[in-house]
Amino acid sequence: MSADSVRLVDDLKADSNGNIEIPDTTVLTGGRYLRVDDHLAILDGDGGTYLVRNYFAIEPPPDLVGPGGARLTGDLVTRLAGAPEPEQVAQADGLPTAEPIGRVEALNGDVTIQRTDGTREAAQMGAPVFQGDVIETAADGEIGILFADDTSFSLGNDGRMVLDEMVYDPGAGDGALSLSVVSGVFSLVSGQIAKLQQDGMVVSTPTATIGIRGTAGAGGVNDGDGDTVFALAEEQGAQTGE
Repeated sequence: MSADSVRLVDDLKADSNGNIEIPDTTVLTGGRYLRVDDHLAILDGDGGTYLVRNYFAIEPPPDLVGPGGARLTGDLVTRLAGAPEPEQVAQADGLPTAEPIGRVEALNGDVTIQRTDGTREAAQMGAPVFQGDVIETAADGEIGILFADDTSFSLGNDGRMVLDEMVYDPGAGDGALSLSVVSGVFSLVSGQIAKLQQDGMVVSTPTATIGIRGTAGAGGVNDGDGDTVFALAEEQGAQTGE
């Protein structure tokens, strides 16, 4: 990458609210996030790089916000950026040692899974997914994931999502499922967690937090401003959830 192609957002300081503003919302929602030592680099797709120096030296890392108010939390940015470099924390088969929280049940086109150790791999039918995985779909890519509680979640082309958290104990009748959709169109049919626990399933986007209470629906995140659209779908028996 030549020096002429690099645009640096350099030595930014947090504002009075503790946030760091990224001047282009398209970069915020669609850029590639990389961790370089303690620095955060965001590749904009046009040969430019925004650099936030010493971002990861701040505890906790500050939120990133776009001009229109779209926001990525510091925890989400950390997950998107991954480890500084792939670490030797995987099994011999290349998969994390934690228990999977779901599996790939539908796949079309180019889809990538970034594991928590920073390694990236092409998604495969039936492949397990784990808490902390980052899912990215290309222009021709689509993926469907079936979670352990029978929640079904699909992400369309040019999308990115993070599998933030899943805890499910059917015997105790509780659980939690949290997903972050950074960009793209998505659809869902909730499973047992949304039925067992009020607000047990949450989908977060750069501009919205959606609590799912036993429902089917679809939505999307606009790359231009991060705005979120979500609509409920009629389910079996002509019922609509919340």
